[in-house]
Amino acid sequence: GRLSSILREDMKLSAGLVNRLKWQEKILVNGIPRHNDYRVQPGDTVTVPLDEPEPDYPPEDGPITILYEDDHLLAVDKEPGMLIHPSRSRLTGTLANRVWGYFRRTGQACAFHPMTRLDRDTYGIVLLAKNSHIHTLLQEGPMTKTYHALVYGGPEAHSGIIDAPIARKELP
Repeated sequence: GRLSSILREDMKLSAGLVNRLKWQEKILVNGIPRHNDYRVQPGDTVTVPLDEPEPDYPPEDGPITILYEDDHLLAVDKEPGMLIHPSRSRLTGTLANRVWGYFRRTGQACAFHPMTRLDRDTYGIVLLAKNSHIHTLLQEGPMTKTYHALVYGGPEAHSGIIDAPIARKELP
């Protein structure tokens, strides 16, 4: 079949990733760069590198608690008071800086693709995909989050649904 069909349907690569790799001539069939309309034959080997470009923020050393890691995913424990991503006003001191530093120290050509996010003052587990392909695949399936809270006193009922917006508490 056509190379584009194999890339999109069989390998489940996103259109954006296929386009980026196509223009970089990194989609290889039997070691030779090919375009999307190339006809792949039985026995051909299709190679697609999942290298990630280096981010435009600096890697940093710092404490990072890794709860789980494999070739595709990284789960870390985010501390309270830490931003997830650098911003225009703050390029350092974020979870992304520390994870990028960890990837550099361990020789991993990975990227920072959070599957879950937490507010600055919230702490807990952040699940990261190590490349854009895995990130896209995981976004296609249903993902649920469960939050646990410490409360002062006790709830009126053992179970129930709270359907109200979350807002910042005004300080006196």
